[in-house]
Amino acid sequence: MLLKLGAVCLVMVYLFVPRYDSLVPFQTDNAIDQVIALSAPEFEGRVSGSRGGYEAGNYIIESMKSYGYEVSTMNISYYEGDESVENLKVMAPMTVSEGEIKVLAKDGTVKIFRLHEDFTIFSLSRDELIEADGTDFFYKGIATDAENLTDVPEGTDF
Repeated sequence: MLLKLGAVCLVMVYLFVPRYDSLVPFQTDNAIDQVIALSAPEFEGRVSGSRGGYEAGNYIIESMKSYGYEVSTMNISYYEGDESVENLKVMAPMTVSEGEIKVLAKDGTVKIFRLHEDFTIFSLSRDELIEADGTDFFYKGIATDAENLTDVPEGTDF
């Protein structure tokens, strides 16, 4: 009984749900061209709030206009009030584009590691980055691998 009822419902949905045909047939080659264009280096990954994201948005707007669509836009502010670091909304993108780590060895030598060349940052405390004074962000910590982690005494002050 339940199977028959399900089959009848399926047939009714198929018959009565309106179908909307596209005015233009889907063009796979054009879609691939758009993906390639939006993946171009000049869009810098299209990160929200970045120059690359802005340029990618303009590219999409111009593409839509060239297809005959009317496009309207709106400004979305990343700030609540004045444009200052203290007034950044949580949605505002935060990126670290340059940086380095200086390691002072026991023998007094300094080794420098550069961001995006020698290492990368996967996450960073938004609050600590906002509170950083000036252009330098100082972080005290220890770098070790899993094998040597037990050599670091618990409660060590960095």
